[in-house]
Amino acid sequence: MSDGIWSAASGAISQVMALDVAAENVANASTPAYHGDRVVFREVLTRATAKKQGGFNLKYGAVGSIATDPLAGAITVTGRPLDVALKGPSSYLVVKTAQGERYTRYGSLEVNKNGMVVTRDGDAVLGLDRKPVRLTPGSKVSIASDATVTMDGAPSGQLLTVQFKNPAGLAKEGSFLLRGQPAAGPPAVAPPELETGALEGSNVSPVKGMVDIVNASRAFEVCERVIDAFRDADRRAALDVMGLK
Repeated sequence: MSDGIWSAASGAISQVMALDVAAENVANASTPAYHGDRVVFREVLTRATAKKQGGFNLKYGAVGSIATDPLAGAITVTGRPLDVALKGPSSYLVVKTAQGERYTRYGSLEVNKNGMVVTRDGDAVLGLDRKPVRLTPGSKVSIASDATVTMDGAPSGQLLTVQFKNPAGLAKEGSFLLRGQPAAGPPAVAPPELETGALEGSNVSPVKGMVDIVNASRAFEVCERVIDAFRDADRRAALDVMGLK
């Protein structure tokens, strides 16, 4: 079998991954605070030994990583007192999950029956003391632009916001949560700057997402044609060796 077919196959696999990422971005183009992903390709050079492969170097395409676009989405005014949008692309709210602390920019908050400020998924939002913000259920609650939580007109805590040196290094968990990674650096407490009564929108452009889907599909088709060409060449070579036409 021709060695080149493996290079084409690796390219096809990479394009399938790129297609999946682009489709996920388009599917979440209207999801609040969703940050799109992009595929980072890399080239792998395999140094074959002269004894086994005739001294040829084989190149393979591969997905090096999937990076999240840290740019902020457009802010939409909702008028809801517990909706907050974080200004600046590198600030995050800190929430407590069953797996530990996680980070989010999705600021559609609510107060649960136990009086805790939580996300739409029920994860507790942490205050400056890194403990869940607790309020009296049924009280009138609002959040100021400096992240101060007010209950019946009196301050009752402040939401914790953090920043990362390299937000693109954070790892996604679902559509709204991010997990800290060494590549992102440690979280640093950041001065809160919120737009209240508003939510951040997705930073994905549906048009660009569709273009990415078309490009990945065409690239896959090219790799598929190359694979077919190598397969036909191998078949003809085998027929020649056997003396068949």
